[in-house]
Amino acid sequence: MRAIFLLYVFCAIAKAEHITFGYASSIAVYKKSAYLALPRSSCYNDPLGPTLLEVQWNADNSQLNSERKSFFGQTWGKCSQLQSAISLDVNNRKSRLWVLDQGNDHCPPKVVVYGLPSNMELAKWTLGNFGPDELSMLILDVSDEYGTLCYVGNNRFDKLTVVSYDHRKWWEVSILGGVVPERIAISVFDTKLYVTRDRDDALFALNLTEVRQTKMNQSVSSYYVGQKLGPSTGLVTDIAGGLNYYLTRDYAVLRWLITKPLSAENHEVLLQSHDRLPHVAELFNDPQYNLWALVNTVSNQDCHSENKRHNFSSQHLRLETGLSVVRLSKFVRLGLRKKLFVAGYY
Repeated sequence: MRAIFLLYVFCAIAKAEHITFGYASSIAVYKKSAYLALPRSSCYNDPLGPTLLEVQWNADNSQLNSERKSFFGQTWGKCSQLQSAISLDVNNRKSRLWVLDQGNDHCPPKVVVYGLPSNMELAKWTLGNFGPDELSMLILDVSDEYGTLCYVGNNRFDKLTVVSYDHRKWWEVSILGGVVPERIAISVFDTKLYVTRDRDDALFALNLTEVRQTKMNQSVSSYYVGQKLGPSTGLVTDIAGGLNYYLTRDYAVLRWLITKPLSAENHEVLLQSHDRLPHVAELFNDPQYNLWALVNTVSNQDCHSENKRHNFSSQHLRLETGLSVVRLSKFVRLGLRKKLFVAGYY
């Protein structure tokens, strides 16, 4: 049975006056909640409205509504608080939400960790080496040997930012070969960190163990994996050893089995639809390892100017754009240990 779960989010401001936001760049699911990143760099979003929002998550529900949550500090212009959240990840075992804040012209970018469900700030690192439009995403790497590491990608430099929660510090690692880590995805299946750029076809990989063992000012080697089937967004792996990405020109989510060469015959089309996948901001796994797409009906590509951003007041931001999450594949558990990955559109 096909299922498209629509996600409509209403923000309560000015004594319960509601607005509809225009663009979400990232989502993280924790138990019965989903957290949304609403970048204020998009002129579709209100700089005075929330940049991090909590909504109810229920895969059996067709509509998920919520009012604005005030417990996350996100006052515009107050640099100690969130300014423009662009990427999220969650450590379900430790109940921690990680947020990448790209900052603005006055506040530097930072990584913030919140404890859930207390919503208390647990840690924060300022990434002063980057400008407000240079960071792209973060992803968590949790292991017993190395603790909790967070990798932060960017769209300009051949450097990967590594944040260690256990040691409370961060450092930069140079990637040999001039590879820019705009999109990154961890594969525990073959212990690799896959790297690509949105506008490039080339896919590279780093040795994950080598990355985990790095220190400040060290470098890691990269190797060329092959050519994707086109420019893409939303890079993510699944538990069955697949690498999934959204092919922007064809409105399609593709799955490549990483044990095989990166060629067209080793790809599977999970879903192709302009109507259902007009602008995929992110592909993500839920706690049950099901694969989803975060879909916007508007693009964020044309709205980056801070001057444009301030021309939109909360009273004029009435964009009936909508936001959806589409399930692309389902992970089925058979018995206590036997597992089966079922691909397809539901």
